[in-house]
Amino acid sequence: MVNPVTSFFRSMQETDASRIDRMKERVAEGSIDAQKQVDEYNVLNTFSHAYYLNGEKRLRAFNSYTCSNSYFAGRAGGIGSSFKTARYYTDQAMSRRDALMEEVAAESS
Repeated sequence: MVNPVTSFFRSMQETDASRIDRMKERVAEGSIDAQKQVDEYNVLNTFSHAYYLNGEKRLRAFNSYTCSNSYFAGRAGGIGSSFKTARYYTDQAMSRRDALMEEVAAESS
């Protein structure tokens, strides 16, 4: 016989797959938002700032754009929510992408 309270709580829990899918979505949104911050820095119209924070339909939006690791303190990647940090992580991602592309090209040759 199944305990109704236990089955109720199990039915209310989210699955691992849904948590992982939401994490993938947050990572993708974070990289897009970082690029939007860089693009926004070059916009001359001051009334269009913070447009990248609009459109969040969840009750509590994911707003942790800073890295809490002390390794980056005093470095380009450690200034929270800044354009230098966004540029730093974008450059790191581009260099990693280039390394992967070179690796794939070397394997295919």
